[in-house]
Amino acid sequence: MDATVRRTRTRPMKTKSRTKDTFIEKTVIQLVVSIMVLCVCIAARYGGVLAAEREQLSLLLRQEDSELTRELASELFKTEQYVEMALSYQRVNSVSSDFVLGRRPLEPLVRQAVKKYAPLFNRRRIALDLQPLSVQVLTDEKWLCFVVEQLLSNALKYTPTGGRITIRLEPPATLVIQDTGIGIAPEDLPRVCEKGYTGRNGRQDMRATGIGLYLCKQVLTRLGHGLELRSVPGEGTTVLVDLASADFHDND
Repeated sequence: MDATVRRTRTRPMKTKSRTKDTFIEKTVIQLVVSIMVLCVCIAARYGGVLAAEREQLSLLLRQEDSELTRELASELFKTEQYVEMALSYQRVNSVSSDFVLGRRPLEPLVRQAVKKYAPLFNRRRIALDLQPLSVQVLTDEKWLCFVVEQLLSNALKYTPTGGRITIRLEPPATLVIQDTGIGIAPEDLPRVCEKGYTGRNGRQDMRATGIGLYLCKQVLTRLGHGLELRSVPGEGTTVLVDLASADFHDND
C-alpha cells in the first residue's frame, strides 16, 4: 500500500524573510515578463501563432530546424530554468513549506527528468547510459525530480560535446549520476553546496549562480536523503544521492 504523508510547518514571518521573498518574487515576475516577450516575438515570426504552452512552443521551434530557431529554443529553455530555480529557492527557504512523502518508483521519476533535457543531449551530442533503476523510495516526488533535473543540468553544462552521462543504481537505493566532464577542483569540492559558491568552473561561466547544488543539498537534507560528490579534474564528476531512508527535517 502506498502511504502518503503530508508535512507542513508554519511560523510567523520575519521582516528579513519578507524582504528576501519580495526580492525573489520581483525577480520571478521580471523573468516571466521576459518569457512572455520572447513568446510574442516568436509568434510574430511564425504568423501570429502564440503558443501558450511550452511544449507547443518548443514543437514550433523544432519544426523549422535553423540556427535561429535552435538558439531561440535554447534561450527559452534557459529562461524557464532560471524561473524554476527562483521559485524553488523561494519555496524551500520559505517560512511555510509543504512536502508530500510517499513510496514512489525511482525509474519513472528519473526518466521524466531525462525527457526534459533530451534536446540538450541531442544538441550537444552527449551519450546517455540510463541503466535500470528498479527500486521504490520514500520521498517527495516533485522535489526529488527537481533535484535530479538540477544534477542533470550541471552534468550537461560541464560535459563537453561527445561526452557521456551515466545514470545507475548502487544497492540498496543510491542514485548515481556520473559524467565525463571537466570535473571539480579539489579545493572547490567541499564548498560546492554552499549558497552562492561557484568555484573555479563558475568563475569561467559568468551566468553561474551558485544556487543549484545549494538547493539540491537543502531539499535532500529536508527529506533525509544523502548527497555526496566525487570528482577528478579532467575526468568527470560522480554524484551519489542516498535514497535508502527518508527522515523528514523541519526547516528551523
